[in-house]
Amino acid sequence: MPKSGKVKAKLVKQVKVLHPNSRKAMKITGGVMRKDRIGRVHNETSLKMGILVEKLSWFHENLDPEKTEYSRLDLSQMMESYLHRFDEELEQIDIIQGMKSRKGRQHAAREDVIRTTMTSEENLFNTCGLEAPDLTDKKTLGIFLEWDGTARHVNLIKMRKVTSIKTSSKKEDSKTTSRSRKETEGDR
Repeated sequence: MPKSGKVKAKLVKQVKVLHPNSRKAMKITGGVMRKDRIGRVHNETSLKMGILVEKLSWFHENLDPEKTEYSRLDLSQMMESYLHRFDEELEQIDIIQGMKSRKGRQHAAREDVIRTTMTSEENLFNTCGLEAPDLTDKKTLGIFLEWDGTARHVNLIKMRKVTSIKTSSKKEDSKTTSRSRKETEGDR
């Protein structure tokens, strides 16, 4: 007669239940948490890189092919036109919302995202500066003109913070005013 009892024991493998506070359970939990953290960081990095590539591609498309050199004024004017890149889309949304047969706000989420982005970028541009490719540097301009539009070579492009010419001239005026006050106080 066959040994049926031993064969069944081999086929049915017992699952060992871990205590929730055991070292092995902590190690498994730590590994899962690490994978989640790495995935989250990877997603955040790819999102930031996608936004940067989108910004750089806008600048690449709007470069003047005849210019070999850009000044700070040119860069600031280019940044102002960058801030108004959503104007056409907002006009289309306003036209759709202006139709009488439509109820509610059509494309409300997209409009809110655009308006929030525009106000935050405008605040940055008018205060501490908004990041853009450094087109005033000839070497960076050459690299930027040869850029193929992928995220692979983005780290080769030197970035600089660009502020509004209006605010930078106000800052320079306040610096010269404070210097003249110090000089007049020093004379007394």
